[in-house]
Amino acid sequence: MILPLTVIRRLDCALEPTKDKVLARYAELKGRLANLDPVLEDVAGQQFFNIAPLRLTKVLDDTNNVADKRRA
Repeated sequence: MILPLTVIRRLDCALEPTKDKVLARYAELKGRLANLDPVLEDVAGQQFFNIAPLRLTKVLDDTNNVADKRRA
């Protein structure tokens, strides 16, 4: 259980500086391009990105609703 959460937290930290830019660009281009991956990877500055509005730190702030937020 600890290892997966460590990996998730590490990915969350790696994406944090560009998270808002990626979400904004995704909202702008959603439905307009067939393959958003290259564009969002460029915005993230990584070979991966996350378009979920969820952040691990925000989920932990509201532990009573973790399951609901995970499904969002």
